[in-house]
Amino acid sequence: MPWCPNCKTEYQDGYTVCSDCGSTLVESLEQAAAEEAAEYIRDAAASFPDDTGFETEEIQEAQEETLPEGKELLHDKTHHGVYEGASDKAENFKSGAYTLLTAGVIGLVVVGLLACDLLPVHLTLFSKVATCLVMGTMFIAFIVMGASSYKSYKKHATQAVAESQLKEELVKYCQERLNRELIDQTASVLETESDETAYFKRSAAMKQLISENFLNLDEEYLDHFIDEMYGQIYPNE
Repeated sequence: MPWCPNCKTEYQDGYTVCSDCGSTLVESLEQAAAEEAAEYIRDAAASFPDDTGFETEEIQEAQEETLPEGKELLHDKTHHGVYEGASDKAENFKSGAYTLLTAGVIGLVVVGLLACDLLPVHLTLFSKVATCLVMGTMFIAFIVMGASSYKSYKKHATQAVAESQLKEELVKYCQERLNRELIDQTASVLETESDETAYFKRSAAMKQLISENFLNLDEEYLDHFIDEMYGQIYPNE
């Protein structure tokens, strides 16, 4: 279910904009918190003193590379209807979580060494304090984002198990109950029709037959599953 990041209101699937404040809905409040933290990091990186030896552009590129890959994919799903399996989401969040946590911990160690004058870096007192504060805040944000990504990974990993079981049931049903003759009869496919027209009519018929036996299936998941099964039932078409 999508959420409004400002009003903290939960909406039914299909809504993309909050009716109260006009904000774009997100998949979870954790995602909204991660995006806010990422925005804060970009602002913090832009405030680095010039004499720290760090390039602002390099800091921003490193931050973007460590953002959870799943966030971009989830955004694509919202706007383009592209289905991403729970197992893929889990792996994306897991990878992002480990990257962020590792970067955050290592970064805090480096900041500690810098604060204790154990690194061969010569800075003025003001520059050292400012650098430690900004970098410390940034790496703490990395750890917070990593923890959030890991929480999302655990959630999607659980969903992946249920999704795998559902797919096994759907495949078994299709193998036992669906065949070319039944699908073509349900779809009223004519021999004179183009392959593209036949594909859409058969896909709609498969969707109808499956939906009659499996209620409340996610529409995007069902479309994705039918695309896979279509190639098995009609391998040469």
